[in-house]
Amino acid sequence: MNLIFQPTFSLPQSFPVQHFGYSSRFKVPLRFKNASTKLWDTFLFDFIFDTGAEVSLAPEYLMTNYNYTPLCCGSIRGVIERGDCVAVTRLAWVSLKLVDIYNTESKEIYAKFSFCPSSTIMIIGMKDLIENLGFHKEIRNGYLILTTV
Repeated sequence: MNLIFQPTFSLPQSFPVQHFGYSSRFKVPLRFKNASTKLWDTFLFDFIFDTGAEVSLAPEYLMTNYNYTPLCCGSIRGVIERGDCVAVTRLAWVSLKLVDIYNTESKEIYAKFSFCPSSTIMIIGMKDLIENLGFHKEIRNGYLILTTV
């Protein structure tokens, strides 16, 4: 199955990046399972596909309505090593589906999320996607294509 995602931002091809040859941000809509009804919610949240992120990142308010299994508390930091760039988080397993530009849904995936109390960029990390979907990624005509196996 191919899942196709559109770019939201691109750098020129002359800007080298290890994984793709150039850097882009891709919008990946996610669907979560409702905590009270246990049904898949119709509302989609747009996450950024990040090839360098091992764990996904989301604001804590998503924990109030959606299914999750808490793991632990901790902190997370990006590539900038400043004290104000460290966020206290709650790590949890979350059940989700990826939804592409044609409304094609992936199978159910369990992924680790770091939930931050402050507003944060929503990022979908690669590690759990690779382990759960076993996908191959490629860029074709500016679109991200995930081929699941």
